[in-house]
Amino acid sequence: MLRFSIYHMTAPATSPPLPRPIGPPHILKALANCSRHPTAEKEHGAMHLRLILLVLASLALLAACGTAGQADYDRGYWLREDGDLDGAFAAFNDAIDANDKFALAYNDRGEIYLARGEIDLAFADFDRAIEIDDELEYAFANRSEAHLLLGDVQGALADATRAIELGPTGSRCPRIIHGAPTRATCSGVEVARAHFFRGLAHFALGDADQALTDLDRAVLLDQDYAPIFYARSRTHLALCETDLALADADQAILIDPELAAAYRTRGEIHQSLGNASQAQADFDQADAMYGQGTGGDITNTPTTPTVVLLEWIWTAPGGSPINDCLPGSD
Repeated sequence: MLRFSIYHMTAPATSPPLPRPIGPPHILKALANCSRHPTAEKEHGAMHLRLILLVLASLALLAACGTAGQADYDRGYWLREDGDLDGAFAAFNDAIDANDKFALAYNDRGEIYLARGEIDLAFADFDRAIEIDDELEYAFANRSEAHLLLGDVQGALADATRAIELGPTGSRCPRIIHGAPTRATCSGVEVARAHFFRGLAHFALGDADQALTDLDRAVLLDQDYAPIFYARSRTHLALCETDLALADADQAILIDPELAAAYRTRGEIHQSLGNASQAQADFDQADAMYGQGTGGDITNTPTTPTVVLLEWIWTAPGGSPINDCLPGSD
């Protein structure tokens, strides 16, 4: 699963504060003392001038020490936000060429590889990002998804857990992008992704109860991402909670009317409840979206990261057939 819409812009409610003075603390303190004692300038004018020059030199040094490749990274970020993945990919390459220790550039290029279905290349970029910065929560969450797509459930579990542990306290949270310093990227939806992936991993291991715990948390943090509700619907089915499963399938379709897997699940629920006409309508809708198969055959769906994960939760050990939950079933 990859969503580029997970990063939100928030406009400051008030005028931004004045910039804080930059420079060695003892110099700043001396300057502050000068401002409180105007007569000091007359007595020690030469010394104060030297202090000011030192502050200016410090500012120039800080400006010269900016992150190499930052401008290319910023350009790539905004190109991606505008939907230009090819342009963003080229910009992230430029950022990495300028600075081969730019962890965020590796992470974001990996996200594009993931969107293209080039899982091995994505995994390598996430590995490199974590090697450079082992507190980069984005890379752990992304590598968890890559683990799932490669069938490594335990690896996914470990990386998702690490991303959750880092959460909003990770080294790049929120991201500081030039021109957008107020973006809050980890306070909710980013951690929700990690809970989502960990929930899928638990589900794949047959632990529906633990999966539900993580998916509940994911929903609390991000109520706008349909696959979370779809995954929780399947998890409720595994626990024979049919009414809750139906509600989550409804919500998934409300958020994303093109999520075909949710129509198939809802059709099966309606069928089990004796709602034949509603079930058939959902199966027909799933068929139309998938293009073939009875009731929406997920195995014939074009492969994308999100589809692969939805296929998995359909067939994983935790996903007991709904008939197992009906009265009189074994």
